[in-house]
Amino acid sequence: MTSTRELVEIPTIDVKIEAISPKEFLIDPSANSINEALGVAHEVIKPRYLIIDGIKSGIYRDVPLDGDYDTVKFGFDPETKQADESDNVKLTEYWGLVPKRFLKPKKDDDDFEYTKKDELVEAVVTIVNDEYVLRAEENAFMMIDRPFIAYQHDIVPNKFWGRGVCEKGYNPQKALDTEMRARIDSLALTTTPMMAADATRLPRGVKFEVRPGKTILTNGDPRNAIMPLNMGVTDQSTFTQVSSLQNMIQMGTGSADVGTADRATSSGMSMAQSASIKRQKRTLMNFQNTFLIPMINKSMWRKIQFDVDRYPVSDYKFVPYSTMGIMAKELEMTQMVQMLQAIPKDSPAFNVILLSMMQNSSIHNRDQIVQQLMQGNQPNPEQQQMQEYHHQLQMQQAQADIEKTMAEAEEEKSKAIKWQAEAANLQPNEINIQEKVLKLQKDAIGLEKTRADIDNKNIETQRTYPEVDHLRSETALNMANARKIAQETEINTTFQ
Repeated sequence: MTSTRELVEIPTIDVKIEAISPKEFLIDPSANSINEALGVAHEVIKPRYLIIDGIKSGIYRDVPLDGDYDTVKFGFDPETKQADESDNVKLTEYWGLVPKRFLKPKKDDDDFEYTKKDELVEAVVTIVNDEYVLRAEENAFMMIDRPFIAYQHDIVPNKFWGRGVCEKGYNPQKALDTEMRARIDSLALTTTPMMAADATRLPRGVKFEVRPGKTILTNGDPRNAIMPLNMGVTDQSTFTQVSSLQNMIQMGTGSADVGTADRATSSGMSMAQSASIKRQKRTLMNFQNTFLIPMINKSMWRKIQFDVDRYPVSDYKFVPYSTMGIMAKELEMTQMVQMLQAIPKDSPAFNVILLSMMQNSSIHNRDQIVQQLMQGNQPNPEQQQMQEYHHQLQMQQAQADIEKTMAEAEEEKSKAIKWQAEAANLQPNEINIQEKVLKLQKDAIGLEKTRADIDNKNIETQRTYPEVDHLRSETALNMANARKIAQETEINTTFQ
């Protein structure tokens, strides 16, 4: 019994990206983006057989392919393609808004004048050799979008055409070339030896030239007949100017060399790397927002529309993540190495950072090293059991400490209740003591007042002391006089 196998062909939808030269792309001059333009067109020279195949397959209309086309406005490059070859045709493919009535078969009374009343629809119009229309039909895509994506390295506000890398370095490069050519011309004059000679003092018919070992004949003193002619020296400031222009080119194009002599220190190199990574990050964000995300969405729409069995209809949302550049990766590795130097080896964070460094590395056996590090970070069963046992002991000890703390708290609470009861019992005595204290304070105030009165009386008494002394002295004197008079009176009586 024999079995036969049959080959089955399964068609798949493949979305490809075709680069378009800016010379081959036309857009509405007043538009800043493809979607807001009235329409965009792609002008390109294609082999004749491709158009013939499209006519045979029914994609294009059967029109004459003979004719001349203008290559001046088209920006034809004669170095890459020959314009006089008979098997080339010019193809203009327009994607944009056109009046809907232009897509229908033309009637005798129709005109091609566009009016404001016409309804505009998204369509694709293909013209060959600027003369015949190969096709004119509405946009058949599911999202009615235009299959063009424009990407700008550096965005210019309110302009469709951005600023490219070569454009940013064009003017400094021209200045650098001018500076170098001027220096080379100057070196030709200042480096090559020249001699000045008096023609009247040279022998007749002599061929004057200077070379090693040459004998020069003069009529008279050679010092007066010939002399070296010095045209000066080349200006040394051109080195500084060339270096500045080169730095401008590197900064403008993002190709700065971080290993220059003026940034030989580690901090200087880190600063240069950070600035360069910032510029590269900005360009990558432009690339992601204006090219990568629209390209993914358009590819998804095409696959859903033409291969719905494999790509079911759903509301997909893609979040692209770009890989880290080599400079950013190197800077991050340097920072991780510095962190490892500051963290002890027995710290758990040391192994984590080391694992991150290996995952961020590009060595060929990175996966093996990462696997070994991850196995080393995982403890064996015995160590895990010991850790669990120690953990249980710690939990029991912590529970015992908590119970002890709660018992101490209850004891303190009972003491506080007892102290509150004693304070309540002592509250009446405290009131009596406060009343006695107030009475004593009042008595003290009365005593202070009495003492003040006594002091005032003492002061008045001290003031009256001199008067009393004077009266005492007068009284004593009067008594002495009285005694004397009494004695005299007694004597006189006795004598009588």
